[in-house]
Amino acid sequence: MKKKYLGFVLMFCLFVSNIYGQNTTTINDANFELALIELDIDSDGIVNKSVLTSDISGLTSLSVNSKNISDLTGIEDFTSLTFLSCYSNSLTSLNVTQNTALTTLVCRNNGLQSLDISQNTNLQVLYCNNNQLSSLNLTQNTSLSTLYCHYNQLTDLVVTQNTGLGLLNCSYNQLESLDLTQNTLLANLVCGHNQLSELNISQNTGITNLSCAFNLITSLDVSQHLGLVNLYCNDNQLTNLVMGQNTVLSTFYSFNNQISNLDVTQCSAITTLYCHENQLTQLDVSSNTSLLYFRCYDNNLTALDVKNGYNSQIVIFDAQNNSSLECIQVDDETAANASQAPYTNWLKDVTATYAEDCGYELKLEEIALGTFITLYPNPVTHTLTIDSQITLNKVEIYSSLGIKVKEINSGFDTILLEELASGIYIIRLESEFGLATKHIIKN
Repeated sequence: MKKKYLGFVLMFCLFVSNIYGQNTTTINDANFELALIELDIDSDGIVNKSVLTSDISGLTSLSVNSKNISDLTGIEDFTSLTFLSCYSNSLTSLNVTQNTALTTLVCRNNGLQSLDISQNTNLQVLYCNNNQLSSLNLTQNTSLSTLYCHYNQLTDLVVTQNTGLGLLNCSYNQLESLDLTQNTLLANLVCGHNQLSELNISQNTGITNLSCAFNLITSLDVSQHLGLVNLYCNDNQLTNLVMGQNTVLSTFYSFNNQISNLDVTQCSAITTLYCHENQLTQLDVSSNTSLLYFRCYDNNLTALDVKNGYNSQIVIFDAQNNSSLECIQVDDETAANASQAPYTNWLKDVTATYAEDCGYELKLEEIALGTFITLYPNPVTHTLTIDSQITLNKVEIYSSLGIKVKEINSGFDTILLEELASGIYIIRLESEFGLATKHIIKN
């Protein structure tokens, strides 16, 4: 009887062991299992390289972040997961092809060299940024709406199948091209710090935020992007930047390019305009009544109109290193030339003066003639010298109120100005090529 009893016990134990083995999931990484224990998912509470499959089969959300996990083996049995977050671990590869219910995957800040999401057709949100991925296959992820894949080593990124994509951040990679023609719902695009030589966003007219800085782009057209709020296209090789009725554009960085013409007259909501380090010859911001921060230094400006009626709200103004700029049109020339508020911290070259009327109503080609004519000294006390590379026919001098105070019809090399009162004067120089205007200060 005793032998029969022992045999029965032995058979029962073998039976239980067999059943148990068939209903467990192998967990190779002790840190992964510890995380499951801490979350009260692994019901036995023991690090034994396994977890009951019944403990995980119905789980829909799992977060195992910053647990020093290097192997996520076993995740394939978490078949009900719709949300998986495993960021800031030590993973080098991740395969979630068995987790077909996933809609959100956050695996950023690992050391991932491979990521297989080829079967995750329900995936909507993917954070795989800050890894070491050299390739990323998204062709089957047709439900994807949000993609963060920045700070990787991607040389190619195909998103033509991801037609529902609304947000894409692929910056800090090695991309040489990016086809966005099928992504008509795209609203946020960050593709800076790549090697893009062109960026066609003609089909992405709903973009509200665009950052494509630090690339090799030579031409950019945002004239149809009427909802554009933030534009960062600085540090490229832009020679052509087409603006339009970007009436809600607020932040605009276009500095360190090769732009010679910039029209922001229809961008009335701009608060920040940084267009320094370009080749601009004239700039009109008189329509930008919300302007707070403005930098246009290191250009070739000959005309700058800042008379927008709201100079008092401008916090930063820097127009230095524009050697041909002689007059800056402002709201209050008296306060500006005296460096009084709100102009106390405004920066310009000493050769430039402030005036409420710089004569910018003249045609631009007439203003450009001024580059062939130099007046000195400026400010002037007694005698003004005119050094002209073109033949002058007549010189007229007007007060800042537009009243003609002097006319010279010959002997243009030097003009005596002792009789004039101190103040700002407009010099109109008539030549065979047209009319040029300049401004001087009489001490």
